[in-house]
Amino acid sequence: MRSQRLSLILLTIAAPLASAAPESLPILYAINAPFYYQEPHTITVHQTEDLSVGVANPADKSAFRETESGGKTMAYTGVPYASGPRTGGQLAKGQRLNRWYFRINEPQPLEEGRHYSQLIDPPGPRDESYKREWWIENLSVDWVRGEEDGKVAGLATRHYTLTVSYNYRRIDHDDGERTEERVESRRDFWFAERFPFSPLQMLPLQIGNDQRFVCFCSEGGERVNQAVYVRLNDKLHSAGMLVRSRLETNDGPVTVEVSEPKAAPDTDMTHYAGWPAIPESQDRVAAGALVLAEMLSQAPAGNGNGNGNGNGNGNGNGSAAIRFGTSGPVPLALKADSSHFRVNEIGDLAIASVFNDGEGAEGMLMLMRPHHGSPGPGRFDTAAQASTETLQAMSTEALKAQAQSYQALAVIEQGDSLTIYASTDTGSVTIDDVSDESVAGSFALTMNAIDTFGDGSVQQRQVSGEFEAVTGLKARMRSPTSRLLSRRER
Repeated sequence: MRSQRLSLILLTIAAPLASAAPESLPILYAINAPFYYQEPHTITVHQTEDLSVGVANPADKSAFRETESGGKTMAYTGVPYASGPRTGGQLAKGQRLNRWYFRINEPQPLEEGRHYSQLIDPPGPRDESYKREWWIENLSVDWVRGEEDGKVAGLATRHYTLTVSYNYRRIDHDDGERTEERVESRRDFWFAERFPFSPLQMLPLQIGNDQRFVCFCSEGGERVNQAVYVRLNDKLHSAGMLVRSRLETNDGPVTVEVSEPKAAPDTDMTHYAGWPAIPESQDRVAAGALVLAEMLSQAPAGNGNGNGNGNGNGNGNGSAAIRFGTSGPVPLALKADSSHFRVNEIGDLAIASVFNDGEGAEGMLMLMRPHHGSPGPGRFDTAAQASTETLQAMSTEALKAQAQSYQALAVIEQGDSLTIYASTDTGSVTIDDVSDESVAGSFALTMNAIDTFGDGSVQQRQVSGEFEAVTGLKARMRSPTSRLLSRRER
């Protein structure tokens, strides 16, 4: 986007909390991460009330580097993670496309007794994939006050034990083999009541292999861990800061522990605060949306004559507008600054409109229809963006039918906010007039809106407008639907 955001500057003091113990956030601490790439690593966490960030770095290297101003910035040698109100309290992982953003974790809940299935790809080149079913029964979560209170990193702690057990059952459909076992795993936790809990305090075990609560890394382990986390959520947050955890594994006990907690006042979090946050379920639209944001930052201004094409050749209608419904009584109405379209060599149609409200809000909306080339006049349905797995499972006939529908994607920037809009299966696009040089029409859409600097929640909003697009769209976007159909039709 056009706005420039500063780097994160982190100022710390050398005195540990044991001798200078502030009672409030922000704080800075390190956690050993024994499972990270099977090499000694450290997770350095800067924890605030609004946004906590953790970065991974080799144990023998500092997590910080000097800046030109003489301060320090967190030098993420591994992937950065975050948690806080902006992520709905969930753990978020740093991802990078054409810019960095946080992908908010949305773990799938476990349903006891439900049969989950997956395709297993065997190692042999001639063997065929086969179906495996697994399910969990009789999940037990036992949380007990322990007897090993003491000090960790200079902080008084309380000890708790956790025992998780359940029945694991599995059927492999290639040979009918059945597996049944009772899984049991014990964890020990030490909490310091003085400071608050954060999901980042469990991060070192998560990023290696999902062993937060159970030493069970086959099918179901991640869902079991999430089910345990949900049951313990209130207890964890009321217990305080997790400063030590001990996991009993088949290879013996593994201990993860906080070290060197420091006060971190007057810290500039602008760098990470400037990253959008996107729910995992919406991650597939993030790529397109961030591309739109990049296109918007590079788009030339219109010529002030309605749907100008940015180079002095506007069509001069002066009336095209886009209206984004909001929670208030007055929708956000923006005037189209320029509108262009393009049909690529495999028949993907894209219509992009750049718009603004004259008071600082600006954005871009793109209508896309794969495979079918330039449309004739008519009314067309809209569709949500489907995952690659969903598209691959569709028949060729179903893919062609699905490709008749339009998909829509939009971004709006207002000040420091970035909102992403993605089409649903409710809505329509009407094409009124088509020529070699222009496409004109209107749309009425129900779209999922994500305020990427909010709490990551998704709201449905009504979006409507008109467009008169001329040739000249520079974007090179190729639909996954068209790629699949091209391969199947060879």
